[in-house]
Amino acid sequence: MEFKITEAEAQEFAYLEESAGCDVGAGFDWGAGLGSFLASANSYVDHEKLLELLRDRLGSLLSQEEIKDAARSFQEQGRDRVVEKYQSPKSA
Repeated sequence: MEFKITEAEAQEFAYLEESAGCDVGAGFDWGAGLGSFLASANSYVDHEKLLELLRDRLGSLLSQEEIKDAARSFQEQGRDRVVEKYQSPKSA
């Protein structure tokens, strides 16, 4: 399958990109902010909501410190899995 665009279409795309004030990319270039986003576990899960849920469901079984540890562990594992997924060549 060939992907072809005309010169006029290319110019139109460039105009739209420039007028939107963004830099459209493809492939592995996920943008300058991706590293910070992937490194932040709180980007995926609201920490306070997670703590509230765990306290509600496990508060009678676990101490507050155990609940906080579980929340941190969950967020770290979630972050690591997302980073692994987006660093994989299969995600391109």
